[in-house]
Amino acid sequence: MSSPDVVIVGAGLAGLTAAALLAQEGLEVALIEQEQDVGGKLRILEREGFRLDGGLHCFHYGDAGPLGELDRLLGLGISYLESPNASYILRCKNLLPVPPESGTDPHDVPGFTAAEAQKIRDWFSRLMEADASEWDKKSVAEFLAASGFSDDELIASYAAAQCLTVLGRNISEVSAGLIIAHSKAVGHPGFHVSVIAGGTGKLVAALTEKISRDHVRTLLGNKVVEIKVEAKGVAQVISSSEEFSPAAVIYTAPAQYIPEQLTGDKAAASLARKCKRLTPIAGIALEFGLASRISEIRGVMIDPEEAVIGRFPSNLDPSLAPEGRQIASWLALVSPEDLAEVKEAGSHIKRLRRVALKQFPEMEEQVKFERLRAIHIISAAAPLPTQSLEKRPGVAVKQIKNLFLAGDGASGKGLLSGLAVSSAMEAVERVKKFLAKNQEEPTE
Repeated sequence: MSSPDVVIVGAGLAGLTAAALLAQEGLEVALIEQEQDVGGKLRILEREGFRLDGGLHCFHYGDAGPLGELDRLLGLGISYLESPNASYILRCKNLLPVPPESGTDPHDVPGFTAAEAQKIRDWFSRLMEADASEWDKKSVAEFLAASGFSDDELIASYAAAQCLTVLGRNISEVSAGLIIAHSKAVGHPGFHVSVIAGGTGKLVAALTEKISRDHVRTLLGNKVVEIKVEAKGVAQVISSSEEFSPAAVIYTAPAQYIPEQLTGDKAAASLARKCKRLTPIAGIALEFGLASRISEIRGVMIDPEEAVIGRFPSNLDPSLAPEGRQIASWLALVSPEDLAEVKEAGSHIKRLRRVALKQFPEMEEQVKFERLRAIHIISAAAPLPTQSLEKRPGVAVKQIKNLFLAGDGASGKGLLSGLAVSSAMEAVERVKKFLAKNQEEPTE
């Protein structure tokens, strides 16, 4: 049995972040990953010269977000491509550009009347004036009602589109506090898009380089089968090939997996119950490799009624597709329960395909290949009012002294991928303090 300073469960974005930061501190780390490669949903799939993002990632705030902070700490050399004011709401067959910054003339917003454009800006102003902390546990639908917009079809549609940008299915299922905080971070009514230049594989490569030359031992193809808790602390981590007795553990896999792995005293049972209650984000993804370019749109296209998000990733980053060709990426958010039913999942697939081809019928003749995926956990925690950050499992597990959680289901700063990074950074700081404190305490 080996005894590293830290065992990290999962080698996705949060796991790689934690491993790279701990390696920089000179700590001995065992990074356990059940797949045959690191990166999780960050991995890039290459097919016929196209490079497809495994997790449909968007780092909402670019260099100003958690990943930018990590880049400065580790010198990863990451750069971003952004298209803040090139977003559209899909209404029937129309592509309506989202009204840009408030300084522009409402009469200059195509697709909307001046009154409609001004109304959207008025709604956005209400968000910018509100206190996010007061609305964390209330829905966007409740905020609409309190703001006097509950009967306004345009604003309800626009608010639903905002919810989709944080992967919330509708205005009743998204925390108003989260939308308020996100609006303030973005600073304009558009739907901000920020991606890594060269694709997420660039980030995987940069983080992998940091851990490969230091103190991290990476175990691939290893599934964690048991995490034994004794006296309110992790005593052992047992994988499919090896057993560990670490000083601390950082768990970065989806929190929904914890109940099947934790064993031991009441502290383990308490955490398992909390994680089991988390509702994840689930969806159907459909990506097309196109023989020619059919659109110049660089931002996102959002259909609030169908809960569908569309993008042409290679328009923002041409390196993702062969010259003259194009990637079209579409995502429909669905309930986790629907994915478990073959009939329901099939109906969502048809709906997603219908939305994409209704908007771009010419796409059907240009398809070289398509990739269809049912994604049961896009993110471990949906942005529900009942799952606001303070309601989620904390990075430091109160019941288990040497167990720390990280990933997009934990608490932290940012959204989705950014949250995975920020929670991993916080977990590392807490681990360092925990280890330092234990070293100072005299042993019996």
